[in-house]
Amino acid sequence: MPEEVPTVSEAIPRIAIIGAGITGASAAHHLHQLTRRHQPLDITVFDRADQVGGRIRSAFVHGRYDVECGAATFSQDDWCLNDAMHEVGLKPAIVSQSMPRSHSPEDRTAVWNGSEFLVSFDNSDSPLSAPWWQSPKWLWRYGPSLPKVRDMISKTAESFSGFSKAMPFLKLTKKLDKSFSLQDVVSSASSILNELTLDARIVEELLRAQSRHRHARDLDQVNLLSSILALRSLRSIPTMSIHQGNQRLPHRMLKISEARLRLNHHVLSITTGNIRRWKLHSQQINPVEKSFVVEEHEFDIVILTASFAWNNIEVDPATTSSISTLTGNPHPFMKRHVTIFATSQRLSPEYFNQPANDTIPAIVLTAPERLPTEEANDVFSIELADRVPSENAGDEFDELENVYKIVSSKSVPDAEIAHLLGHPLKHSGGSENTERDDTLQSIGVTWIHRQAWPHAYPQLAKGQPILDSIRIAPDLFYTAAAEDALSTMEMGCRTGKNVAQHLYYSKWVGETYP
Repeated sequence: MPEEVPTVSEAIPRIAIIGAGITGASAAHHLHQLTRRHQPLDITVFDRADQVGGRIRSAFVHGRYDVECGAATFSQDDWCLNDAMHEVGLKPAIVSQSMPRSHSPEDRTAVWNGSEFLVSFDNSDSPLSAPWWQSPKWLWRYGPSLPKVRDMISKTAESFSGFSKAMPFLKLTKKLDKSFSLQDVVSSASSILNELTLDARIVEELLRAQSRHRHARDLDQVNLLSSILALRSLRSIPTMSIHQGNQRLPHRMLKISEARLRLNHHVLSITTGNIRRWKLHSQQINPVEKSFVVEEHEFDIVILTASFAWNNIEVDPATTSSISTLTGNPHPFMKRHVTIFATSQRLSPEYFNQPANDTIPAIVLTAPERLPTEEANDVFSIELADRVPSENAGDEFDELENVYKIVSSKSVPDAEIAHLLGHPLKHSGGSENTERDDTLQSIGVTWIHRQAWPHAYPQLAKGQPILDSIRIAPDLFYTAAAEDALSTMEMGCRTGKNVAQHLYYSKWVGETYP
């Protein structure tokens, strides 16, 4: 049976938000915050998944210690996430790459090209953590390219800090061009960096490695805006996550918004309504019984935060001229995998072609000399995400395990994890076709979690324009277009807040913005 929906007064605006990720949660939260004292709203949030968060997902080692297997961190400069975190009563956990977690020799970052470490540095002394004139060794290595890159970071970070902070906007391309340069958004980072005559090492060891670490994409697959903002983690400004898991933020925002949450609901179509402006057909999915129930509801306003590229939502072309742009040539998404495991062991130096007594840095970024073939697994980063008490540790927590996280283009098999730890799995009789005697558990892996992201990041559509306006029809908004410019938690938070502010001022205050 379809879920019963309480009767709502015709005078109360009904708003549908499609997508319960950070953008949808931000839209619901800020609509509620802006209107709660004088304008009641009836908000329904749909999501085809069985939990909120979208690409924000927290796993718990031994069921107790959180580790991020989706969007992992944000900057202290990211005002929207920081404001929302405090508004809903959550606390941050500082996890900055440029701030030491301990005084261990592991507390370093290294860039590996598949055969050797190109460069390594203390996490408190990165090439970008101090003024360039106070870093002679890095100036010697990168030359005049170092202050040039630092200047690019400062200007881009300042522009991004002001993006969408003052007044709401509808014209996305106009706003992007005014805040940055549209060329930095629609062109690949590699094509622009090639024209800047930067030192090849700073491109490879900082720009490329950090882009692969933060966005799981190479420089020809991201725009310059994304690649420059990825370098912020090397500055002395803290990066952070939400205490006890990032997924708590969208969950808390949706709860406080008093929105009706409809998980396991796939919105099939958006058409013109009979009573209200828009009619939504949704398919309620029962994962246990594997049954489907199609429901029909009408709304005054629809905010679509989920991508057209993979949600297969039909919209009547007669309602908006933008639909052909969105559905006719949608931007494909890139698949990524996150593998997290706990063990008392350390990473094997031999795996990285290092001397046997060496200690592998906590964060290993990759910049392979050659990109893997389509069949190969491109590993973007391997990092020591945390140290946690073992499952059977006593009250004093004297038995700590290492929690490693691998981000890759394909799932990492057990054999590769064993090789990474220096304990190849043995097979009975020496034949690869027989069952192996060893398992990950037998070589000391006590917990493992694999997370597949079929739609992790939008693929850079080189040369294709970004959708001009986030309002694609009267009272129909498409915020996912902003992901083509920058796919981060902060951008999602800001675009959700932006559409909420626009609705508030245009509908209930009487002000309009371009």
